[in-house]
Formats: sequence, C-alpha cells, structure tokens
Amino acid sequence: MIQIKICPYCSSEFPSNINSRKYCTKKCAELALKRRRNKPEKCLCQWCGQVFTAKRKKKFCNFNCQHTYMSKLGKIQMKVTKIPVKITINDVARESKKEGLTYGRYVSLKKIQ
Repeated sequence: MIQIKICPYCSSEFPSNINSRKYCTKKCAELALKRRRNKPEKCLCQWCGQVFTAKRKKKFCNFNCQHTYMSKLGKIQMKVTKIPVKITINDVARESKKEGLTYGRYVSLKKIQ
C-alpha cells in the first residue's frame, strides 16, 4: 500500500510503499545524520565540574583540566603499593569455601594476585 509521507529534513511529500522509510532520498538521510552528529551537546568536566558544550561526548572542558586530572591520578596510583604476601592456592581455595564463594569470585573480590 502506497502512503504519502513528509520528509523530516526537506519537508517535501513523497510516496512510499515501505513503512519504515523516513526520508525522501538517500541525500536527505545523510544530511539529517550529519546534522544530528554535529549537534552540540552539554557535557560535565570531570575535573572542574563546569558544564560545557561539545560536538561529541567529552570528559574535560579543556586540555589543562585533562592534564591536571591525569597527573593527579598518576600520583595517586603511584602511592598505592602492593604488599607481597605469600599465599598458596590451597589457602585461597580453603578461604573461598569458608565464605561460600567460588575460587574466581573470591580472588576477584579480595584482589589476590
């Protein structure tokens, strides 16, 4: 069954026998997609908390915020030290059975290496 539809991009009427067809031509569909992609959206800076607009999803409002965040994150990660502990697989398996967990789940929850 042929229906008369209106193209949302150019507002022209076109006949269509395909129910899911939305645009009159491929050109209109491509231009509408380009318009949607270039539409600026609001983002929140992860470092300073400022709201800013960008054409795509970004985490930081500028390079300085990104650089500061990464340098602080690196310093925090360097302070975390791993304490070498002599634990055997049998000990870990025994402890996981006591807590009613599988070996893999116990290791991932306790972060044993």
